[in-house]
Amino acid sequence: MGVENISGGHFRYHIDSMLSKKNAIIPTTGISEDAFWCIIELCSVRSDKVIKALYEYMVLKHPRNVSCNNNGVSNGYFGSCLARVEHVIRIVEELLSHHNGAAKKED
Repeated sequence: MGVENISGGHFRYHIDSMLSKKNAIIPTTGISEDAFWCIIELCSVRSDKVIKALYEYMVLKHPRNVSCNNNGVSNGYFGSCLARVEHVIRIVEELLSHHNGAAKKED
């Protein structure tokens, strides 16, 4: 992550690592129930139907089309919501890598 100084003493952060890799492989199935609910709290998905479909897909490992059909969610909308969830996962992973790096330096 690079920092660019902007006039007025403000800084703009450029996240040029894994966050910019749109096609990065992120494990979105088989996550724990606790991790799922933490991710949902952080992302902008608020529809109960979509959350239930995401839960079936990510935690219970149901096929995507089954999760969508069970909850009345279109495959396209599900995909856009899943992309938001994946984005949150990438950001959390990036934050954890920086936090872990800082913790190692303190040791």
